[in-house]
Amino acid sequence: TLNKTRKTCSCKGDCDCPRILTDDNAGVMRKSNAVSYIAHKLSMVCGVKSGLPLTREVFKGNTPDGKTLETTLETFKAEHPEMAEQLDFILADGIYQTPENQKVTKDVLQAKLVAPINPRNRKDKPTSARGIEKINRYGTPICISEHKMDLRGSDREKGQYIYTCPVFHPNARQEGLTCPLANHVECCNGAAQGRVFRLDFDQAPQVDVELPQHGRKFKVLYSARTIIERIFGILKDGYSLRRVHKRGKQAVEAHVDRCMISMHIMANMAYHQTGKANCGWTRHRLN
Repeated sequence: TLNKTRKTCSCKGDCDCPRILTDDNAGVMRKSNAVSYIAHKLSMVCGVKSGLPLTREVFKGNTPDGKTLETTLETFKAEHPEMAEQLDFILADGIYQTPENQKVTKDVLQAKLVAPINPRNRKDKPTSARGIEKINRYGTPICISEHKMDLRGSDREKGQYIYTCPVFHPNARQEGLTCPLANHVECCNGAAQGRVFRLDFDQAPQVDVELPQHGRKFKVLYSARTIIERIFGILKDGYSLRRVHKRGKQAVEAHVDRCMISMHIMANMAYHQTGKANCGWTRHRLN
């Protein structure tokens, strides 16, 4: 119960003795405008290939997600120093995509934070460029045929992203997309490969210049992040992580640790029975 207090004395009945919170780490965690929980917040690091949780940090329920990264990465580095030295990328949800968290990841682990664009309060911006209707809130040019332009690369010397046509460019063509002849002529004078559009870096500050989120390299790297969602689902539904029955941060940490250890034990049993050590261990039936 949020903000519930208890007595610290042995007095019977009502008294003026100091009272303390029964759980000073519980807070209101909002999942959406209509869904809220009184909860503790758990931040976790897991291996992409192993699919096993490696490090955890427990925060107060109302702690913003973006503020949990630094402490979690520092704990991971302290607990797994050899593994931390080998990391090149940290995959995280879009809420972590801030300049501060990019700097934290480099300072703590000398790695690159890979997180999608979080548009926050940004809005679509109209543009006067020929054939381009607007720059949407994610920093992607939208042509007059309402197609998202395809990012092909960037020009660091000129500080520009290079976008191509998703209908006519041979390396960016998307099945099912068409462009009316009138728009094709207006946009690129009927060029065989369609429109090539250059967008200045400062016109799309929400895009990561080092690793643009609209590029193919980012999409390949980020596709591996879904493993953490499966791990959380397995821990909640299969290892009793969804609800805790003790109060206080220390008790919650102990509960999380037991869940994580249990998962590692099951993975070890699966390895000895199947000879495989990968994220598919949860699918093997253990006798």
